[in-house]
Amino acid sequence: MDTTICRTVPGLTKAQIELCYQQPDATLVALEGLNQAVKECQYQFHGNRWNCSSLETRGQNPYISSILKKGK
Repeated sequence: MDTTICRTVPGLTKAQIELCYQQPDATLVALEGLNQAVKECQYQFHGNRWNCSSLETRGQNPYISSILKKGK
């Protein structure tokens, strides 16, 4: 198992980093799913005022967006 992703993904909490080292493959799949979800959101709402652009953060991954933290 390659744990490189655990060191390169910005914005992870301590608990997320620990989980990443335990399950790096699951972490990679979860991040890919999240990126797909953001892209689909942007596609579905591209013509609306709220077009999911708030889920994007420049140079970072969307999972650290304040909107996505609401489910914690």
